[in-house]
Amino acid sequence: MTNNPNRIEFHQVRDFGEVLTVTFDFVRENFKPLMKGWLYIVGPFALTNAFISIYSMDMSPSFSQFFSPLSLINLILGVLTYFLTYLVTLGYLHIYLHGKSPVEFNDLWQFTKQNFWFFTGQYVVLIIVILVGFILLILPGLYLIIVLSIAPIIRIMERRAIFDSISRARQLMSGFWLKTFGLTVVLFIILLVFGGLLQAPSIVLTFLWTFNNIEAGSFSGSPADNYPLLTVVAAIGQALAVCVNIIPMVAYSLQYFNLRERKEAVSLMDKVESLGTNKE
Repeated sequence: MTNNPNRIEFHQVRDFGEVLTVTFDFVRENFKPLMKGWLYIVGPFALTNAFISIYSMDMSPSFSQFFSPLSLINLILGVLTYFLTYLVTLGYLHIYLHGKSPVEFNDLWQFTKQNFWFFTGQYVVLIIVILVGFILLILPGLYLIIVLSIAPIIRIMERRAIFDSISRARQLMSGFWLKTFGLTVVLFIILLVFGGLLQAPSIVLTFLWTFNNIEAGSFSGSPADNYPLLTVVAAIGQALAVCVNIIPMVAYSLQYFNLRERKEAVSLMDKVESLGTNKE
């Protein structure tokens, strides 16, 4: 494995625009190995989740439908898909930051297996904390989403305990919540645009299926019955739409390192220590 002389430096102070620019630079330069890792590890779950979602369209909406075995399986697959997307992205960044570029799939696969349960606890706790925040009021939930956006990154990069990661996130985010909120708004728009483009076939399929059922006077049958090819294309697009979440994950990682540099000057301290070592 060779080192890339043009690799992106994460330990750096960056403004709002630079975080976004470097995010797209990183995704573009690492697109092939990053997508290979995502497709091999997350792809099967994302595709299965997409096919089940489309297949479930043949069911008449009912309260019991939401608690059917198929719906529960699909819910688990959906959560697992997003969870693994987050873990694979952070794993890729972790390996990249330790000087390995390009990142090899075997390294990423080993990292994902070794950190699956380590990361699961953080993921579950964050979901619970954010849900409680929204139950109390919308504003606390919104506040927590922004603050905790970097907690999983801290968990992986600094190997901290779950609640220690949350406390650390609050510390780093202090004074920078509003700027991170602005970043989140822009990232949300990016997700809508790219995700919408990838899910366009699914939207067309839903429209055609709904229109045909309205004409028939009842909602029955599956989209795959009348539109098998479009169903396959829609499922692939819907699955790939999940990988768009890699973009905000990289952006939040850059923001995390940006905050560390602003508050702790980590790279400067490393250079000072390096100079001291060289003199000795």
